[in-house]
Amino acid sequence: MPPNVPEKLRLLIESCWAQAPDDRPSFAYIVENDILSQIIIEDIIRDTEGRSFWKKTYGGRVSPWSKAQGA
Repeated sequence: MPPNVPEKLRLLIESCWAQAPDDRPSFAYIVENDILSQIIIEDIIRDTEGRSFWKKTYGGRVSPWSKAQGA
């Protein structure tokens, strides 16, 4: 794993690589718990205005990954 991968993303990837299938998170779990949005907001969006926009638009309410958004 490259050293510059954000910690939460690294942990998610490693959990998806778990040897036992029951130890791997399902995609439904990842989406329902808004894990991707958390990673994007906290670790990937470096621009302050971009992070603020993402939090205001998606944080804690409707995920851009949900079916409610037509995904």
